[in-house]
Amino acid sequence: MPALWRIGLLGRLCLARPGCEVVRFRTKKIGALLGHLAYHLPGPHPRETLCDLLWPEAEREASLHNLRAALSSLRRHLEPPDVPPQTVLLATRATVELNAEAVVTDVSQLRQALAAAKRAEEPAARADSLTRAVALYEGPLLEGYYEEWVIPERERLSEVILQALVWLSRHYSETGDLDAALDYGRRAVTIDPLREEVQRNLIWLYARAGYTDTALRHYRRLREALRQELKVDPDPRTQALAARIRAGRSRAEPLVDAKEPSAAPPVPGKLPTWRVATFLVVDASDGDAGGWHEALCQQMRHYEGVLLRHEGGRCEVALPSPAAALALAAACQKSAAGETASSRHGGMTKAWQTAHPAPPNVAGVREGHPPLPRIALHTGELPGEAGQSAAPVLRHAARLVAAAHPGQILVTEAAAGVARDVLPSGVRLQDLGLYRLSGTPEPVRIYQASYPGMPEEFPPPKAESAYASNLPPQLTRTFGRAEETAHLVALLQPPPARATRGPTVQPPFRLVTLTGAGGSGKTRLSLQAATALLDAYQGRVWFVPLADLTDAALVPRAIGDALGIPPVPGADPLELAADRLAGEPSLLLLDNCEQLSPALGPMVARLLGKAPALQVLATSRRRLGVPGERLVAVPPLAIPEGELAPEALVACPSVQLFVDRAQAVLPDFQVTPRNAPALAELCARLEGIPLALELVAARIASLTPAQMLERLGERLDWSAGRQRPATERHRTLRAAIEWGTQLLSPELQRLFARLSVFRGGWTLQAAEAVCLPEAPGCALDLLAQLQAYSLVLGEDAGEGLRYRMLETLREYAAERLDDSGEREELQRRHAEHFRALAEQAKPPLQGVNVVVSRAGGADVAEGVSWLERLQEEQGNLDAALHYLVGHAPADALHLAVTLYPFWEQRAHFARAQRWLGNALPHALDAPAPLRIEGLMWASRAAAITGDFVGARTWGEEALTLSQALGDKRATVMATLSTAMALLVRGDFTTLVPRCREAVAASRELNDPWLLARSLQGLGKTLLDMGCYDEAREVCEEGLRVARETGDRPLLPYLLYTLAHVCYCQRDYLGMPALLDECSARAQDTGDVVPTQYADFMMGHLMRTSGDLRGARMHYHRSFEAVSRAGLRMNWPYAPEVFAYLAAAEGQMERAARLLGAAEAAREELGYPLPISARVDHDPAMAALRASLDEATLARLWAEGRAMSMEQAIAYALRKE
Repeated sequence: MPALWRIGLLGRLCLARPGCEVVRFRTKKIGALLGHLAYHLPGPHPRETLCDLLWPEAEREASLHNLRAALSSLRRHLEPPDVPPQTVLLATRATVELNAEAVVTDVSQLRQALAAAKRAEEPAARADSLTRAVALYEGPLLEGYYEEWVIPERERLSEVILQALVWLSRHYSETGDLDAALDYGRRAVTIDPLREEVQRNLIWLYARAGYTDTALRHYRRLREALRQELKVDPDPRTQALAARIRAGRSRAEPLVDAKEPSAAPPVPGKLPTWRVATFLVVDASDGDAGGWHEALCQQMRHYEGVLLRHEGGRCEVALPSPAAALALAAACQKSAAGETASSRHGGMTKAWQTAHPAPPNVAGVREGHPPLPRIALHTGELPGEAGQSAAPVLRHAARLVAAAHPGQILVTEAAAGVARDVLPSGVRLQDLGLYRLSGTPEPVRIYQASYPGMPEEFPPPKAESAYASNLPPQLTRTFGRAEETAHLVALLQPPPARATRGPTVQPPFRLVTLTGAGGSGKTRLSLQAATALLDAYQGRVWFVPLADLTDAALVPRAIGDALGIPPVPGADPLELAADRLAGEPSLLLLDNCEQLSPALGPMVARLLGKAPALQVLATSRRRLGVPGERLVAVPPLAIPEGELAPEALVACPSVQLFVDRAQAVLPDFQVTPRNAPALAELCARLEGIPLALELVAARIASLTPAQMLERLGERLDWSAGRQRPATERHRTLRAAIEWGTQLLSPELQRLFARLSVFRGGWTLQAAEAVCLPEAPGCALDLLAQLQAYSLVLGEDAGEGLRYRMLETLREYAAERLDDSGEREELQRRHAEHFRALAEQAKPPLQGVNVVVSRAGGADVAEGVSWLERLQEEQGNLDAALHYLVGHAPADALHLAVTLYPFWEQRAHFARAQRWLGNALPHALDAPAPLRIEGLMWASRAAAITGDFVGARTWGEEALTLSQALGDKRATVMATLSTAMALLVRGDFTTLVPRCREAVAASRELNDPWLLARSLQGLGKTLLDMGCYDEAREVCEEGLRVARETGDRPLLPYLLYTLAHVCYCQRDYLGMPALLDECSARAQDTGDVVPTQYADFMMGHLMRTSGDLRGARMHYHRSFEAVSRAGLRMNWPYAPEVFAYLAAAEGQMERAARLLGAAEAAREELGYPLPISARVDHDPAMAALRASLDEATLARLWAEGRAMSMEQAIAYALRKE
């Protein structure tokens, strides 16, 4: 009989026959059961053996019950109604097996090809058989499964294919087909990049083919990989081969020193049970932190570990489970951290370690301490003998540990998949994304293990990111869009690479807009096409979600966020985005644009005009109206036509989608002759609209397709055909949503409508407080039910689920909320909840923010955590402010004042200015202290965003009001709030007396916190005036006061100001210590502004010492921080410092242009050059005048002045 099923075991487990493909099973155990039966064809398997393999820790009766349930589910897949029972799955009371005549597997086909190769007498015939064999190998055996029997078989098959590839490469090299030889040689290397004889074979092939440079380059890469990952040099035979290649002798000499692969690779068969373990690699070669090795050896026995190797600062250990390995890794790091702290601080206790955690930097510990070890975990086959560190699985762990930072624990997907449900107490796994490890061709997913008491924030792994694109992952399958995807990919192909000096080649279609009704699948199709285009654009593809925006003015910032461009107040974010996108072909995906038209069209046109290599893919219910816009209508999925048998019906895309989503709820659901007619009619009447199909399929656990059809029918217009216009299809979708929600219980319907009040998502606690104050304990269960019906989405946010709605559903829910008459009450509760949330954040923020910090403030880590939480709730906070401005202006002002420290720390100065500016005119009757604080923060935000007139106006009003109130402390604070606007204007006549008065008043009040800030303000003012001696005295006093009070946020600012004074006095000796402490303390609080200042001054110091490369690095880093912090008033410094660098390098024309641009920028801002800046500016000008004649200097100066601020900065950062 012909085989009914083909089972794919190599790569993804797949069960396929014409018109049907199954890749998802009710549980992983069912998939593992199928894999085991299929891999070990033919032959029966005792039920007890299967129980031991799949449920080794369960009682016999429980495991037999599990097996019966798994077999029942598997039979539904293998023997649907059109296949007679016991045709495919043969089960007796004692044994289970697959009918070898009813199924064929890729592994069996592979074995046949290998057996044919073994029988072949002629090399050509053997080559044909091995070619068939390697073509069948689509990936590792049962990828994603980690049962004990799988790992050794996976490694064995990998070795078989590796030897086959090596044989083929040698065979074709001998027959003179060097292209084929190289192809097979390269494929062999991808299977095991650190197998030296395989690499040596490829190097020899490159040389023999005449690619001498490539061969030597490949040798150098191999040498570097072996040294970095295995700490060894290449084999003497490899070194000798490289020497022969350099001498020009390799093409004529055979590779006699390489291990000759077997002429016929062994056929895989049953093996003895191999032990599977989790491998722990500890690398302290960056510097021994001490303590960790003793702890590892002591606790390793407790976890039944086996020490495989210990050389210098490196250990390799095998453990029986990932849970044991994670517990041992945590103990190792904690011991190393404790030893580090005690060795440096006289045996400090754990309390000291908790109060002074290691900062999240590359060093892994506080500065001056030995680095902590780097640790990696990987699950796989245990080597047969201790010391066999060259086993493939251990080499993978070695590659991973090379990507870790000191103090970091990295975990492979293999180990994470096994450990996820058995994590030790307190340990958490964080998905870091896809990376390309050295020597590994395919991207691998990396996880980080975090646990209490140790740092969690590290730089990205030291490996190449698979792609920098921000495309969201698609967790469900797409059906019926192959043709549309191919069409979009063809329209959006980037132009060919241009010549070095040629003009930019513009693509034919700059803007492609997908149009269609809500729920038609525009977003999914756009993401499908964008993903397919990643390679063509080399990863320069960005997704910009716009569904939550209602103001088109926010679109440029949303684009900047997607591109990773920090906000720069005063600068046009669209210009910054255009600069980022102008260089290379890029694709921007703008999703859900309809609510922003017509204002969005001109923005897109402007962006396309400034970035000639950019292409835009938009999704919208209407066109954007940009000239040259190419519209692509997104049709519904194809629906069944006529009466179809089940096997033909499952080939229809709308049915495929329905079945897939139904199986997510009910994995055993299948298309049968009994349900096929109702299912076909149901998909047809839903008109193939994807969202409608998903909503209805979510009900499959409680209703059959026939019952669904009966209940849904009355809401649909049956008389129209499937070619109805989009507006009619929208009515069909609306009917599906109405039907789905009307089936909900009254309390679920009520909650669904109420949830529409949130913007940008919500937490369980928010839903309880805002939507269910009458029954908060029910929220979790009700949200789970809405998730099950596909009306709400849940995403892991680290500390719990965060929920959201698709915009189409949110719009419908908002209509229901309006109909209920509850909107006003819900908005009030929403605003009150987020007011309370902001109030909760106040104490923690005192530990990190300079404007509100107090001695004894909250722990820094808690403050940073609250910053992240408020960032997540930005949409809800904006909605709360919007409501309060119109209904309770004083409360709006209070909320804006409460949020200001968060806005400042995250550089949301424009947002701060907008909301404070909106609330202040309406909150005239607010309490005077609240109004004073609001005016102060509005003044500060306005000064930073470059609105110096507004800054002075608000600041003066705050000062007047505080003086009238007789509040001396508020008067000092108001005085300091006006200082920035006066400082940048150079109004020292007003500023100096005020600063001195602030210092005197702080002393009178006996307030050290206020005194330290007043001294900082006076010191910075005296510095800019050129009064260096007095500035130094003032800063040193301020530093002393801040240290005595433990004012952590202010210390970095005082340290930097003092270092700047030292620079102006040419006292360079003490500057490095001041700047290092400034950076370290700023990292403690997460404040990027002082770090920028420290890098800026360190660049000055290096330039003065002649280290121009180091200076350039620090200047670049400084300006990146300027952008993130939004310090627009510091923008002119960028062209100035790079002008000083250019002059030092002898590039006088470049320096002249940059200084001309800086002068124009200062005039635009109204920020004259401070006297302190003339220390560098005057010598540079003298050098220019000495090198350039007057006419040339004037021309270059004018060219610089003609640049916009954005152009000047781009020119400054470009190295010439």
